[in-house]
Amino acid sequence: MTLKSGLEVTQDHSNLVPFESLGAVSYSPSIATMALSYLICDLIFTSDPDMIDSVNVLGAFGSSDHNMLQWDIKVGTTQLHTSRSVLDYTKGNFTAMRSELSRISWIEVLQGNTEQKWAVFKDLLDDQISRHIPRKIIAEGQKRKPQWLSYKAVKLVKRKHQLYAKYKNCKHPAYMRAARDANIKAF
Repeated sequence: MTLKSGLEVTQDHSNLVPFESLGAVSYSPSIATMALSYLICDLIFTSDPDMIDSVNVLGAFGSSDHNMLQWDIKVGTTQLHTSRSVLDYTKGNFTAMRSELSRISWIEVLQGNTEQKWAVFKDLLDDQISRHIPRKIIAEGQKRKPQWLSYKAVKLVKRKHQLYAKYKNCKHPAYMRAARDANIKAF
């Protein structure tokens, strides 16, 4: 296989690779590069040889007899934009739920053993939730913050940005006071 840079890639180095999941990609330099050095034997280890797009020889590595290599890697990522439906309790009609639940005769409804009572109560509550609490769609792939970042840290970062903006504002009274004091001390 010949790359854009004119280097020919050979991929038969399975006996040199100590791990079964890796493959070795070596390259044969062009005639001009071979004139500069007698022997180039450099390898790039990769799990997918098709990821390597072009290999460039940048020259000797300091006073060493090894050459520095630069290569382009073709990497494609896919973002999963999944969405899920969750209950939006902030927009729920809790007064209607309370009024409907207060009209239920609990002594008549909750009969039997504990499992049966729990099943009846859960069904009534699920029915009320489905009727009085709306759902909203949350897009999983489009979150405002990284999953590892807590909301407290987000608030602190936002506060830091606000303080920095205030620091940069030369019309802010604290800045004007500090500038005036600095001018007085300078003269």
